[in-house]
Amino acid sequence: MQLLSDKVYESTSIAGQRFPDLFESSMAQTTARAQLEEEATRSEQATLNDITQTHQDDSQDAFSSAETTTAVYDASNSTVSGEVDIASLFPVHLPFPIEHLLMEKLQKILELACYQHTAVHRLRTNSTGLERFLADAEDLAAVLGDNIYTRAISQLRLDARSTLAELTRNKEIIQLQLEKAQEEIAKQRAELDEEERENLRQMQREDDKYRALAGERLEKALHVLGDLKVVSNNENTVLNGVDGDEAVTISDDDSEFDRAEQFEDCSEA
Repeated sequence: MQLLSDKVYESTSIAGQRFPDLFESSMAQTTARAQLEEEATRSEQATLNDITQTHQDDSQDAFSSAETTTAVYDASNSTVSGEVDIASLFPVHLPFPIEHLLMEKLQKILELACYQHTAVHRLRTNSTGLERFLADAEDLAAVLGDNIYTRAISQLRLDARSTLAELTRNKEIIQLQLEKAQEEIAKQRAELDEEERENLRQMQREDDKYRALAGERLEKALHVLGDLKVVSNNENTVLNGVDGDEAVTISDDDSEFDRAEQFEDCSEA
């Protein structure tokens, strides 16, 4: 709307003042086109001269006819030159708004075809996809014939390739370090597992030892209890014999026999 209000589309001079870079480029293109047309004119003139010289060599006896032919070709040459001059004065151009709209639409179509999903939607791509994008961009610039941008994209592609190669090397180093660390951890885990099993075996041996000691101690306590019972019975027998009218004499053989029976009973118990 600002361009319409400033009448940029209505006046070439106003447009030139507003966008001097565009008109400088247009002037450069006009100059290049004029040079090409001039070279084409010179080429046509040389071709006509060659044809005229050939006819002159073939028609040495018909000098008047050769002059007529030369005049005809000169007239044709002047006509062609006049047409070229007229064509150069009136180049074919679309209206600038339509031309600008066309180029803008073309740019959007190329963006959609080439880079929309990656650049606009911000989708991740791997190094292979990025390398393919850069290569396609370089080929496109070469097809368009823009050497400056082709060299720029080529340099950008080389820088990206070098960076990706360095990143790949770093990832490989990190991967090797991780694998080495995992191997060391696995080795330590195996050692810890073996140490744990050895501790369990040691605890089992200690438990068996303590159980055996407890059994021996209890067995000794049982033997002591059996001895106390025998002594108590003997004392009661002696006391009863002293208090009665007649003392009961216990022979040594009987005493030993009773003691043996008591020990047998204790052992069976």
